Amino acid sequence: MAQSECNETNIAKEDVVMKLHRLIMVLLAAAVVAGVGLPSFAGRAFAATNYYVSPAGSDSTGSGSAGSPWKTIAYAAAHVPAGVGNTIVLSAGTFTETQPIQLPVGVNVTGAGVSQTTVSAGSLPAAGGRTELFLLVSPSHANGSQTLSGFTINGQSKALEAGIHAEGRDNVVIHDVNVTNTKHTAMRIISGWTATDTTAPSFYVTGIQVYNNVLTNVAQDLSGWTSGAILIGGVDGALVHHNTINENAGYGIKFENSGWFKGLKVYNNTINTNSYDTLWGADASLEFWNIYDNSEIYNNTLNNWVSLVNRFAGTGTSLSFHDNTEINARDDNPNAGVEMAVGNAKMYNNYIEQSRWGVGLWQEKYVSNNEIYNNVFYNRVLPADDWNSGIYFENLNVGYAYNNNKIYNNYFNKYEQAVWYKAVGNSPITNTKFQNNIVEDMEYALILTASDTNYLVDTTMTYNVLNNVPAVLRAFGSTPVNLVTTNNLTGSPGLTGSGAKPDPYFRPSSASSLVVNAGTNVGLPYSGTAPDIGRYEWTGSGGGDTTSPTAPSGLASPSKTDTSVNLTWTASTDNVGVAGYDVFRGTTKVNAALITSTSYTVTGLSASTAYSFTVKAKDAAGNESAASGALSVTTNAASSSTFVKGINFNGGAATINGNAWLAESSAGLTLSAVSRTTSALTPSPAVDGATSGMLNSAIWNSGNFSVDQSLTNGTYQVYLWVIENYAANYRSFNVNLEGASATSSPIGSLALGSWVRYGPYAATVGDGVLDMDVLKVTGDPHLMGMEIWSTGGGGSDTTAPTAPTGLASPGKTDTTVSLSWTAATDNVGVAGYDVYYGTTKANASAIAGTSYTVTGLTPSTAYSFTVKAKDAAGNVSAASGALSATTNAASSGTAYEAEAAANLLTGGAWKGSCSTCSGGFAVKNVGNNDGTLQVNGVSAPSTGSYTLKVYYLNGDPAARTSLMSVNGGAPVTVTFAPTGSWTTVGSVNVTVALNAGSNSVKFYHNAGSYAPDFDKLERL
Repeated sequence: MAQSECNETNIAKEDVVMKLHRLIMVLLAAAVVAGVGLPSFAGRAFAATNYYVSPAGSDSTGSGSAGSPWKTIAYAAAHVPAGVGNTIVLSAGTFTETQPIQLPVGVNVTGAGVSQTTVSAGSLPAAGGRTELFLLVSPSHANGSQTLSGFTINGQSKALEAGIHAEGRDNVVIHDVNVTNTKHTAMRIISGWTATDTTAPSFYVTGIQVYNNVLTNVAQDLSGWTSGAILIGGVDGALVHHNTINENAGYGIKFENSGWFKGLKVYNNTINTNSYDTLWGADASLEFWNIYDNSEIYNNTLNNWVSLVNRFAGTGTSLSFHDNTEINARDDNPNAGVEMAVGNAKMYNNYIEQSRWGVGLWQEKYVSNNEIYNNVFYNRVLPADDWNSGIYFENLNVGYAYNNNKIYNNYFNKYEQAVWYKAVGNSPITNTKFQNNIVEDMEYALILTASDTNYLVDTTMTYNVLNNVPAVLRAFGSTPVNLVTTNNLTGSPGLTGSGAKPDPYFRPSSASSLVVNAGTNVGLPYSGTAPDIGRYEWTGSGGGDTTSPTAPSGLASPSKTDTSVNLTWTASTDNVGVAGYDVFRGTTKVNAALITSTSYTVTGLSASTAYSFTVKAKDAAGNESAASGALSVTTNAASSSTFVKGINFNGGAATINGNAWLAESSAGLTLSAVSRTTSALTPSPAVDGATSGMLNSAIWNSGNFSVDQSLTNGTYQVYLWVIENYAANYRSFNVNLEGASATSSPIGSLALGSWVRYGPYAATVGDGVLDMDVLKVTGDPHLMGMEIWSTGGGGSDTTAPTAPTGLASPGKTDTTVSLSWTAATDNVGVAGYDVYYGTTKANASAIAGTSYTVTGLTPSTAYSFTVKAKDAAGNVSAASGALSATTNAASSGTAYEAEAAANLLTGGAWKGSCSTCSGGFAVKNVGNNDGTLQVNGVSAPSTGSYTLKVYYLNGDPAARTSLMSVNGGAPVTVTFAPTGSWTTVGSVNVTVALNAGSNSVKFYHNAGSYAPDFDKLERL
């Protein structure tokens, strides 16, 4: 296992925000000397603005405007105001930087695209002993709220140590940035330097996203330690995805400052590292230390080993490593495919080819309750090392027991033995279960134990198929205590030996294969009378379904912006059925989850950049179609406009093309007499769900009507969204803005179901109100949506909404309080509300309506609630009047723990530690077409209607859902609101029909998404 990373010297440099503060104070003092009134100067507000930089510009004479750009990014970073969302826009060309770019909080940097804008830097003055280009550093916890995108960093043959260093800042997004030839790392993202192997950082940074970046030869081998292309640590909820890393000396993605990761998601990355390394044998693709709290690593393509380590004495950790492909180039590979020095981890659906050990479970403080299932560990040749094994347990530490590790339904090929237990101290390995596995072509034995004393206890090795394996047990030292090796089968498993690896190559080839229905029920899903042994279940045809879908056709782009492209295509066909689609930008897959519709919007693109898109179809067996024809799309030029607001007429709040739209009820409109309607059309061209919902709600009138919208005086561009929802070519109309005709000819003559985003139409507001008149030509004119963009002088809304009033509590339980209030008003429009109890904000995302239920409260406890309104510009109102509410006493209903032994967990569902849950455990990973939880023995005194209180945890910012079925009956959908974190328990009441006596209640999800974690049920 790799050696602990040494802490590097902390960066000693001045906070940029303090520099700006001192600059303002100097200007204020100068204003006083000159006789300028302080109120007029100090009251000045900075609006979000673009500042321009060009290699042909001038730092001495430029103003930072589009027509007079600055020359260097470092100069721009020192002169752009912090904290208000300003953007430094880089032109095409090569920038030569001679100073570190110390970027203030709230300042973005965007280039013309990775192929057009290059930032070249080498021997910069060292900051904190290192030469780093972009510095996003705050000495204490700060909200960075900034994005870097659309350019390439050239490290000039490793003269530059690091491309980007982000420290202590939340909400930092880095996408579409290419980095080449840095000495130490492409990018470092950390909370700070305070953590150790056993001490967590003083805070975690949140809102980190790193995606669509290409990093080439940017890491470094050092004496006793190796850096990574991406160094990261002290993060909570970070998303690292769709990156491509090609490294000839260093790791791919690696922990920094002892790591510490909560809720980390690493997916859809392609990582190639050096297969020959004198320090560790080969350079790791991924290495994460102190990783826990629902972290997930999936769908990555790797060529080297992975290290997952938890060095602190925690027993409540959780981690999933699934659906990854790791193919090592070396036949004498000296490393484990995955080293797991962790607890409560799940490793499943992975393909590991050519490793010394498939999985190495090393000695650490807590290596228990791990599950390794449905993986393929395939070696082309037997590894050269004499002691190689499919699973390797090494427990040398005194007193650190390994308990309850499960190895189910895997395929092992060409190791010396399937499992090697090395317990040579007083550190017992207990209750290991090795079941339903296929073991082929082992040189010596199924199990090799190297135990000097009786510290291998309660080992179950049953229902496995052994082919070309001489013996079941090869023991060194004492024979294991309570070793069970019954019901193992010998002979050829009868697998398909052709086709792609891993699937269908390792599937049962026929219904009479030795492995079919030969296993034992270990809680994983299966078909037939019993589980099949090995990775795959028999599905009724040779090798399972091996027919790929047809290629998608008709790929088109009905709309695009400067940073997004909307794609549509014609559905594929398949002999069984198409499960979904993947969209590729060049060779990079852009979607995280399989797309189940025939449209998708690709986001995070660079302006004025040409992209090539293709689409592939997949079926449920994983067969993939050929690619569709390629479609080339060039994004729009970077917009000089600023989004002010979008209004969903007769609809709710929505996110459309990456912008937050308001519900009509929150927009502050004045309408003439209009009617309202909804429809259920499938828009053509196809759109995403939020846009479809907006297009299917409308205001209309049989004659003319008007829409008035309060706006700050200035110039604007207006877009109108229209769909035909009644009959083809039924209606047409004109539009006036500010009393002048905006449409040169009537709009709206469309085929049924067709839609158009009309505009932009220019308007200048001088009286604080945008006046729009819709004028009938034929039929009944209508509107679905309206977008307003500022083009100058307007949109800088600095007026806060009024405070909400009438705060009341219409209901409460022992753990929840329902609140309602009277809407606030705003000069532009109220975007939403935040609810507080004391100083704690209860909601994760803005509340669109005027009601909310606070969950996860303590019974019999008094709370003080307030509500604040905010608008789209981020202005926040004063708090409402406080409301005091005391939760009910704790429920006396009958409780049923989700993790109880009598319950049935299938698929990916599993029991995990939860310190805040009743009983200390929760059931996790329910849903995603896989995991199910069935709570058995729910009693009722008589047949009738009852209320079940479901206790759950949902740390997502959005609600999760689950299907709930009682006694196998028709399911109902239950919605679980966010609880604020994965340690906060909430509850929801559901009315159900129960039979007299014992009942079963099942939770599952038949879509590719997850339900919450489940704590318990109560029958009230």
